[in-house]
Amino acid sequence: MRRFDVYFRGRLIGHTAFERGDRSMGVIYGEFFPNGAYHRDMATENSHLSVSLGDAMIRCEGVAIEDCFDEADEIEVAAFGVSCPTYEELFPERADADDWGWQNP
Repeated sequence: MRRFDVYFRGRLIGHTAFERGDRSMGVIYGEFFPNGAYHRDMATENSHLSVSLGDAMIRCEGVAIEDCFDEADEIEVAAFGVSCPTYEELFPERADADDWGWQNP
């Protein structure tokens, strides 16, 4: 499974595998694994978040972190309006799937 890096103002704050998504809505989301640079306040500043796969930044309309760690013991990250690379390029193992509202492979 691919590992996507999550940045806040250009600083690496964690990663995700984007286990779920909906191609028709241009949304990918998954569990967020923060590193020591992450602070919960960063989850409220969505305009400063970005995602990359290796050296390639994922072009999208926005990135959001939903930090429910205290309540549900989980943190999720989502990218909205994904345009480039395309879903087929980001998830070649799911390119032939009929249902793009996929869950874990």
